[in-house]
Amino acid sequence: MKKWKLIITFLVLIFVVSCNPGKKRSEMPGAKLNLSLFPEKTSNNEPAVQGGTLQVAIVKDDPLVGVFNETFYSDGYDGDIISMFLSSSIFEVDENFEITDKGPAILTVDAKNKKATIKIKDGIKWSDGQPLTADDIIFPYEIVGHKDYTGVRYTEESQKIVGMKEYHDGKAPNISGIKK
Repeated sequence: MKKWKLIITFLVLIFVVSCNPGKKRSEMPGAKLNLSLFPEKTSNNEPAVQGGTLQVAIVKDDPLVGVFNETFYSDGYDGDIISMFLSSSIFEVDENFEITDKGPAILTVDAKNKKATIKIKDGIKWSDGQPLTADDIIFPYEIVGHKDYTGVRYTEESQKIVGMKEYHDGKAPNISGIKK
């Protein structure tokens, strides 16, 4: 009987302590957060700061990996930074995520013949003024398909490109299904 009284007393004690008697939830630290201090959108009508540095903070338990290259990153946080600040596409999409002709390149798909053609519009240049070329579009495929590539981008989907598997296996000098 003493044993049961001790167990019941212990369980009641745990229950009372877990309820946090005496303090209302609104009195607990952090309960009143002023969300107006963290607006979702901001605007600035001032001229851009020349030579300024954008600093971004990320709160996470692990150290930031810091691989800011679309071909080599594998960490979701790196991917978020790439998509927010470093990434741009040669294609524009509409509200239904359908590719349009409004971007720097035009995509034409011939489903019957399993062929996609990318036409870079005239005058499209990199930020350093160099023109965007077909080689620039092909190069990421060659990196991902290369036999020495150990990243996560080479998948079974990649092998749907004609000649990708042979290139990846080192049996071909290039990806036969990608042509200029």
